[in-house]
Amino acid sequence: MPHSLAAWLQDRNRGYVLLIVGAVFALYLPFLGNPFFFDDLSFFSAASAPASWLDALGQPRGLSYNTLLWTKQWFGDTLPHAYRLVDAVLHAATACTLFAVIRNLLRSGGLQDDTSVIDFAAAVAALVFALHPVASYAAGYVIQRSIVMATLFSLLAVLAWREALLHGRRVWLAGAVVAYLLACLSKEHAVALPLVLAAMLVLLRRQSRASLAALGVAALAMAAIGWMTVARVQGVVGMAYEPMSAHLFAQ
Repeated sequence: MPHSLAAWLQDRNRGYVLLIVGAVFALYLPFLGNPFFFDDLSFFSAASAPASWLDALGQPRGLSYNTLLWTKQWFGDTLPHAYRLVDAVLHAATACTLFAVIRNLLRSGGLQDDTSVIDFAAAVAALVFALHPVASYAAGYVIQRSIVMATLFSLLAVLAWREALLHGRRVWLAGAVVAYLLACLSKEHAVALPLVLAAMLVLLRRQSRASLAALGVAALAMAAIGWMTVARVQGVVGMAYEPMSAHLFAQ
């Protein structure tokens, strides 16, 4: 093994990331050929060509559904392998980002003295998330790429928000706003993310170096994104999400 590669692998956090990615691939790659089912079939039967970026901004789940349509355009909709491979990569990226979020928040909470314990705890939590059977309902269900992408971008927004608070750099605030926008374009369920960011502001208030003006601008931008997200799906908010669920559960 080259010395440079050995030195790179000796970093504990890189090792944890490789472990998380390897675990996800070991779990999901053997099942790339699993057939489409339920809403996958109805989505592809009604699917058209991918929308333009501008049009996607006005459509519910425009970003995530467009990635499915791009995959269909490139690989067709007969074989599921390409779709499931992309979903496995996205799930692995989400688990690795969760590892970074947990590690960074624990370190920000005054536990920096024993970083090895923090890193190990964060890695275990990320592995539990990555390999938990419930996660397969999103990572293994092609149409649910929307929630995987929304989760990934939400976690990236949390990472960027933390950096903005601790270092006071506006580029991180802009990154948090963009990540929040991408999360909402992936699935509208991410609309409540600013409440988490507000809780982080309270948690890190003594360490925060971000100006109130910059935070205010970011908050206004996120409020506008949230309003547009709710307006786009106003027929869903406050309505029964699965109208037939009561009948199905009664059987």
